[in-house]
Amino acid sequence: MRTLFFAPALAILVLEGCSGPQETQPTEPPKPAESWQEIKEDAVAFVRMHPGAAQKNAYVTWKHYVSDLTGEKIWRHGQDKLSPEAIQALEQLTASADKDLIASDGLYACRYRENMPQYRINFRKNNKSYEIISVSDCLNAAPYNIIVDGQSFVQMSGATGKALSDALHAIGSSISIGDSEGMIMLSNPVTVEGYSRFGTSSPTAWYHQKFREDASFSEQVTGMENAAGTLGLPEIACNQSKSPDCSDVSGRYTLKLGDNFEFKIPLKYTSGSVQTTLPPQSAMEDLAAAIKLPVVQAWEKMIAAPVELTWNPESNCKMIQGIAKHFDLPDNISCSTWTLKSQDKPTAIYYPGLKALWIESGHDLKPYFEQLRNLQPKNKRLSYTHYQQPASEMNLFIRLDNRPLAFVTKNGKTTIE
Repeated sequence: MRTLFFAPALAILVLEGCSGPQETQPTEPPKPAESWQEIKEDAVAFVRMHPGAAQKNAYVTWKHYVSDLTGEKIWRHGQDKLSPEAIQALEQLTASADKDLIASDGLYACRYRENMPQYRINFRKNNKSYEIISVSDCLNAAPYNIIVDGQSFVQMSGATGKALSDALHAIGSSISIGDSEGMIMLSNPVTVEGYSRFGTSSPTAWYHQKFREDASFSEQVTGMENAAGTLGLPEIACNQSKSPDCSDVSGRYTLKLGDNFEFKIPLKYTSGSVQTTLPPQSAMEDLAAAIKLPVVQAWEKMIAAPVELTWNPESNCKMIQGIAKHFDLPDNISCSTWTLKSQDKPTAIYYPGLKALWIESGHDLKPYFEQLRNLQPKNKRLSYTHYQQPASEMNLFIRLDNRPLAFVTKNGKTTIE
């Protein structure tokens, strides 16, 4: 009889059967997908426009997003997350819109021409809306016209243009902003379609106030106004080649005397102070009196346009002193002169020391003589023999007592006719 041995196999089976159930690891629930929501009121939009050539337009938008899971915020340009440097440049761009602002009454430009590029930026900050427009191809595309909640300002310094260039460079954009130095004039606003909300304060009024803060200048021009006429607002210009940020400007006032006479007062505004040369108040008083006399009024009646006055502190003293003896005047008289000029009309020069008016030779002066004679009282009119038409080489001086005196200069020698 055969004996079979199954014990080892059975033991193995028993051991396997007694091992019990395997332990399972708990599974974590799936994480919700992170979603980024755009903060639309924080977007910064820039466009370079080419009126009449839309295919040349360029658009850049910086968008702000917030995570619905963590609250983290990020900036993007397109699908690209902005680097810390790009975020800083963008923050500097929005901050620049509050720098160097001057209250304005319109849109101002530099080297304006039709169909030139325009730069526009729009964003909100501190619950205010900012609309920025530049119509310029000058350095940093200055000046910038900045409208904050409908209130208009002009920024001469170009701070926004510099910040815009940095913000574009930080995202790898090749868009360039004006880099050619030019002359910014605050004279006449330009018209740009879609922009009609303007304030009433001219930027020249801001500069006028700054100029008047210079005590010496203010005292001088106040004296001129009291002596002679009315001073309006100045004309303002910034030469970027001399002052890139327009911290220094040139200005020019127009002092009106009577109906037709205008005296231009040029000045430089540097480091917060005014630099100019003004006639003394006595010279202004003397001029104001002279333009009311018949010899000047007769000349004024021949012209149709305003007369521009120019003050010359020191003219040809030798000539003036030589003439003085013929007027029974001492030779230590004032050598200053006032030039009276009107377009296409004979120039006149008033000599305060000589108390006489010189009329440019080479013109038909008969109308002047007729006007002068008619302005005299009938019992004091001079005969026409006193007003013979001088030869072209003569210099004609009309004394303030209305009597003419003609000088002929040949070969450097002057004689009286």
